[in-house]
Amino acid sequence: MCEREEHGFKTVVYRCGSLADMPVRVPADSYSRLRAFLEGKKDLSELRRFPTLRRFLRHIEALVDVCKQFGFGWQKAAEEAELSAVLDYFVLRFCEIELFEAQRRARGAQLAAMLRTYSVIAETARRLENRAITEAVRVDMFGRNR
Repeated sequence: MCEREEHGFKTVVYRCGSLADMPVRVPADSYSRLRAFLEGKKDLSELRRFPTLRRFLRHIEALVDVCKQFGFGWQKAAEEAELSAVLDYFVLRFCEIELFEAQRRARGAQLAAMLRTYSVIAETARRLENRAITEAVRVDMFGRNR
């Protein structure tokens, strides 16, 4: 994982599988917390209070359950289940929410670094939203037809 620190603000590279592995810098601490949710170490129900996350939470919960049951990695499982855009959108929105809160405490150069990262995350998430909705609906419909 490629970690970088700029004015006390640490970021890591997240590769969006649904965007041809496009790299997006996300806050390191947010990504670590998110990984705990996706690896089943923390209860995903804590995220129900965020409407942008709640929309896809049942898909992510099912993905985490499959990963725990069969020992898959969450990125590989999302790819196999054709939910890469849903996962990428979820990761980016989670990081966006946490970064928005962190910006309130930042000042000066650190705030500028956070704002640059925030704008990339928010724009990438907006680009992915329709694709994620389409994937989720397709998976829901496919599941009902079985």
